[in-house]
Amino acid sequence: MDLPERCRADDDLLKLIQCMKQLTGRIDISGHRAGTGFIQRIRFVHGKCPCSVDCRDSRYKYAILTVSTVVHIFDDKPDRKDLLHEFVRKPETAQIILDYERDDDDLSCLPTLYGHRLLETDKDLGIDSDWCCLEFVSHELRLVEELNTSLTSYQELQGKVYQKYKGESVNLVVLVGHPGRRPKQISIGKTIRKYKILKEIRDGQKWGRYYYDAPTEKGSSGSPVFVLGQPISGFAYWFGHPHNHSAKKTEKINYSSIGVEYVV
Repeated sequence: MDLPERCRADDDLLKLIQCMKQLTGRIDISGHRAGTGFIQRIRFVHGKCPCSVDCRDSRYKYAILTVSTVVHIFDDKPDRKDLLHEFVRKPETAQIILDYERDDDDLSCLPTLYGHRLLETDKDLGIDSDWCCLEFVSHELRLVEELNTSLTSYQELQGKVYQKYKGESVNLVVLVGHPGRRPKQISIGKTIRKYKILKEIRDGQKWGRYYYDAPTEKGSSGSPVFVLGQPISGFAYWFGHPHNHSAKKTEKINYSSIGVEYVV
């Protein structure tokens, strides 16, 4: 499916999708499970990098990257009684591979972020959320600076695009992910149900999920979900976290993890 005609020449929207793509990577866990994650926060730290590889000359400065994804990629137990158990015990078993764009890419040569710790889940909301947030680390500071530039641009463009399309009826959903563990792909579709509010939070924040028909496969789980007209501008530390692709409801209906609707 192509972009709606109204959107095809919109430089701000096209730049937003490009930034979204740059901030998305394939999460690999212990070499046998995989999903997708989205970088939503970056901070630089002075100290010895805790990554699992030799930090060489940059060992006393590194970056912590906060990544949003979904819980179920870490645990395939249907009852989910021990969510994220493997990552919590051995966070170094998770990595994020960036810039995986072509079938012939050598994954061992691509930029990689290394698992550090579980930061948060939405388990305390008392609803089926499937969302979680993790910290990864990198000592490749040039790479992180580029990602930080993309993240800043993405946040600014969110606000611009929201204001531009606010009140319009253009229906567009964009996902970026690694379906079937394959190279990164952009998936375009439409929302097919009204945004489902699951919980009202303070200051007008609404926690809920989207339903859409953008194509997905196993491996797409955790993909960032951008909905045109979605009332969110930028990310706060917690509140304002994005929606990530969760699962299929039916063959033609997908749904997101919970996320926050909140205009800054």
